[in-house]
Amino acid sequence: MKLNKMLLVAFTGLGLMVSGCAAKKDDLSTIEAQKAQYNAEVRHDANGLYQSAESTLSQGRSNTNTSNDQSVKNAMAELKIALAGKDIEKVKSAKQKLASELQALNEANAQLAAEASAPVTNDTMNHMQVVKPSSNGVYFAFDSAHLSSAGNNILEAYATWLNANNDVSVTIEGNCDQRGSREYNLALGQQRADSVKNYLVQHGVSAYRLDTVSFGEERPACRGTGEACWAQNRHADIVRR
Repeated sequence: MKLNKMLLVAFTGLGLMVSGCAAKKDDLSTIEAQKAQYNAEVRHDANGLYQSAESTLSQGRSNTNTSNDQSVKNAMAELKIALAGKDIEKVKSAKQKLASELQALNEANAQLAAEASAPVTNDTMNHMQVVKPSSNGVYFAFDSAHLSSAGNNILEAYATWLNANNDVSVTIEGNCDQRGSREYNLALGQQRADSVKNYLVQHGVSAYRLDTVSFGEERPACRGTGEACWAQNRHADIVRR
């Protein structure tokens, strides 16, 4: 009888060990599956960013034809090499670098557009009229309502135009990308609209001519994912009323 009890205890212990090993194996499988899914998502976003950069250059949306273009091309080449390898950290690093270079290129182009706005002489009215800026929007970094140098240049041109056209009133519309809650993005969009309004008021535009509204994440210019797409949705637009 004592032997039977000993055998029962031994078999029970063995069963627990087998069960524990199986559970551990299942846990490891789950972790590996999650890791593989994460890596796949990183690669998918990186590929999307690469295609966006390729499209930007091939469609002639770049106006600089300077080192900004070459920097984007170099970053694209680095990302392509990283995607061909297995090191996901290199992919993430190369993806971040390309996103940064694209942002710099967009800001450089926006600055050129602002500089292209110049006054013209109207002999009939015998005074200078200012050409309306070609760009009516400024873009923001992630989770920020701080105006960039490119945004300041655009708004400086817009302030000059508004001061030369006192009969014009505008609405400033703040927008965000889809990350974060709806309430948070509505608040952030309002902060971005207010930043634009404050700049214009500081440069001589009467506050009563400037309304503000936040659309948060409700009006995305790009509905995809990844930094190249999200960057297109972080802006404030000046719309004539």
